[in-house]
Amino acid sequence: MDIGLIFAIAFWVSFACAPLLAGYGVWKQSRITLFTSAVWSLPFVLIIIAHPATRYFIALPVLHIVAALTTKTSARWIGWLMLALIAILSAWFLIVRFG
Repeated sequence: MDIGLIFAIAFWVSFACAPLLAGYGVWKQSRITLFTSAVWSLPFVLIIIAHPATRYFIALPVLHIVAALTTKTSARWIGWLMLALIAILSAWFLIVRFG
């Protein structure tokens, strides 16, 4: 297995699993799950920000962390808003990538 394939697998697993973990974390109000989803999003972010047109994805782990900080508070809607932003950024990437 060459290094390119390893990076490709890490990229797509990170891209698929981080939003799913974030959704589960917001739904169950689990801060640990949301912090884990932020860590899971790092391979995707570190690979994608190499291109100048996609530098805004650097904020993706921050959205996971903000969602984690607002769970179990009266501002639970902020966690859902962060989850919506994560989904929009993911969909935007797919639109840009596959046109």
